Amino acid sequence: MEDVSERLHLLDNENTGNKDQDRSATPTIPCRYIPLEVINSLYFVSFAVCFPIQQFYIYDYIGNKYGIPHLSKGNTQDATTCSISSDNSSRMVNQIQKEASDQFLYLSLASNIPSAIIILFLGSLSDKLGRKFFLLATIVGGALKQIVYVIVMYWNLSIGILYVGCALESLTGGMGATLMATFAIIADICPPGRQRAIRITVLEASIAVAIGLALLGAAFWLHYSNYIIPTLVILGLSVLNLVVCIIFIPETPQTRTERSRDGAIAQLTRCFTVYTKKMENRRWKLLLCLFCFFLASASILAKSSVWTLFVLHQPFCWSQLYVNIFSAVQICLLWSSSILFVKFLHHKLGDYGLILIGTTSGIVGMVLLALAQAGWWIYVSVVTSLFLSVLIPMFRAAMSHLVSPEEQGAMFAGIGSVEMLSNGIGGLAFNLIYKATVDWFPGFVFLVVASLLTTVFILSTILLVKTRTSKAHCLEGVSFTVETTSNCPEA
Repeated sequence: MEDVSERLHLLDNENTGNKDQDRSATPTIPCRYIPLEVINSLYFVSFAVCFPIQQFYIYDYIGNKYGIPHLSKGNTQDATTCSISSDNSSRMVNQIQKEASDQFLYLSLASNIPSAIIILFLGSLSDKLGRKFFLLATIVGGALKQIVYVIVMYWNLSIGILYVGCALESLTGGMGATLMATFAIIADICPPGRQRAIRITVLEASIAVAIGLALLGAAFWLHYSNYIIPTLVILGLSVLNLVVCIIFIPETPQTRTERSRDGAIAQLTRCFTVYTKKMENRRWKLLLCLFCFFLASASILAKSSVWTLFVLHQPFCWSQLYVNIFSAVQICLLWSSSILFVKFLHHKLGDYGLILIGTTSGIVGMVLLALAQAGWWIYVSVVTSLFLSVLIPMFRAAMSHLVSPEEQGAMFAGIGSVEMLSNGIGGLAFNLIYKATVDWFPGFVFLVVASLLTTVFILSTILLVKTRTSKAHCLEGVSFTVETTSNCPEA
């Protein structure tokens, strides 16, 4: 008994030493509030409104080519997919859906694949040069994309020019670089553990609520207006966000004064080194978490474009207005429930326990959505998948606990790159699957999503079991050092 007590006391002392080291490595402004929620809310309001503008503009553009104007606006306009009942017309609508799916696919690749490569350089550079510059660059990239969209819509140019806007945004890292910079800032100012997990979830939830409210406003705006004015408004929000970021966001990492002289290859290698460094119980956990994050991100984010096509199709035939309203309410509901879920249950279940509940919730919801034959099925699928959104912030938190403060930027760069890749590859796969199955089983793609979430559930169970085993091993005091005890997080 005395031996066990001594080991536990020694473990506590070493953990205390680790915490002291972490405090010494934290930024000089740990208690200062940094309005990341404001910056991300403004950025993602612009991002969220641009997404339906892009989708429905393309859908109507292709519909006009086939002589069906205002196709996305449903039965309040000239045509609706349900009012076209003949076999030839039904085949024509299916063809419109296939062409729209192709365009969504190409735009997704133009946005996500270059971003995934760029982020790998930005993350490790931000550990040396600071986060703020790269946060400003992503805001500028989004504004450039919106300018291109305004030009295309105003002069009714080919939708192929939209790819130029997506490419400009992707060269600055896009959405993934914004998330990389802001989550790295959180890692700079918040100690590992429950506090960081809650702050990450709060930030993700604030983004989701901003997106939900933006979509709700855009629903009515796009229904009763054209596409140009909303695009000009979100361009103005991007300019405002740039000003707010310049004035109110400070630099956080202490390493910001150290100018990196490493070449591009060295910066790129550093992102991979974080995930491949040989440390006990670290490398396999990071890589497995990263793979699970890839699958979870694809399941949650990349399916959005095919979901829109799915509910526009028979038998639902939802209008543009209804799609946007439903999306807004769904996002707010999912993320508000997720933040409460994390706040009250994280201390009991830990990161991986919440992930297992979230994946189970998502699997049930995706199966119901795939089999849906009426609108109420979709409502039930949303309720059953209420905790699916918790997966992404919990995987971020779990991985951030495993690396040192000096590696946070490189680690989040890897996450951001994988997130963009998951959107690109997932969007590619889901759009191709939907295009191939829309004639005989439009919901088949959601069964594929459910299978991905099942894989995440199995791998997360392995992580949970191994983490608890590692923790028990540390508590037994068989063999531990400062490194290994820091890699014994709560399950």
